[in-house]
Amino acid sequence: MESPSTSDHMNRADAPAISVRNMEKSFGQVNVLRDINLDIARGEVVSLIGPSGSGKSTLIRCLNLLETPTAGTVSVLGEEMFADGRVKSSRAGLRTFRTTVGMVFQSFNLFPNLSALDNVSLSQIHTLGRSKSDAEARSAELLEKVGLGHRLDHMPAQLSGGQQQRVAIARALAMDPQVMLFDEPTSAIDPELRIEVLKVMKDLAESGMTMAIVTHELKFSRQISDQVLFLADGTIVERGTPEELYGDPRHERTRKFLAAIEETEL
Repeated sequence: MESPSTSDHMNRADAPAISVRNMEKSFGQVNVLRDINLDIARGEVVSLIGPSGSGKSTLIRCLNLLETPTAGTVSVLGEEMFADGRVKSSRAGLRTFRTTVGMVFQSFNLFPNLSALDNVSLSQIHTLGRSKSDAEARSAELLEKVGLGHRLDHMPAQLSGGQQQRVAIARALAMDPQVMLFDEPTSAIDPELRIEVLKVMKDLAESGMTMAIVTHELKFSRQISDQVLFLADGTIVERGTPEELYGDPRHERTRKFLAAIEETEL
């Protein structure tokens, strides 16, 4: 009997999009993440909230192995990507994996000498092997989707922070990911421009994209999340639906954090 292929295994319908077990992450003697256990179902939107330094960004970077965990396991779409203290995939497999799991950072990381269209097209040509014309057609379609169809030829310096972040989202989507990770995508954007980025993310969530989001935008998180995780001191202190976690948190640490956020927003 023939064994299933890797692609069949990766897309096993019954597997969570992301599954993490007993994950630890240390930088030297500093233990940044401790005993992290997490499942993200396909089509689910999960928000990670918590004070600065709680390990949120490190956790989300461990999910696509931009940071290598110290211990535990990370599985994506049914494939074990990290276990026994090492990345299980080859270098080529890791490249494929990173097209499956898209990532949007705080900083936009656009090439300053390339137009919006070329920024979105470049990885499609070099990583996916698309022709220039196919890549540009897909880029134009995605830039239109994020509200920038009229800015295809603009350079990053000619775009606002909100527009640059939307180009970065289009660039990630151009790789046809099955999961999208966001690391505080609005933190480097002026407050009045954040709404345009959040709208794109909300549209993505409503389309059924699996998403994990590190955010301080609690109102937004309440609106779009299926599950909210509160992290402090490198551990998941509490998790629940937005109604549970924001409406009636069980832990004192969560209550104090939310009360402090509410005070700053008054």
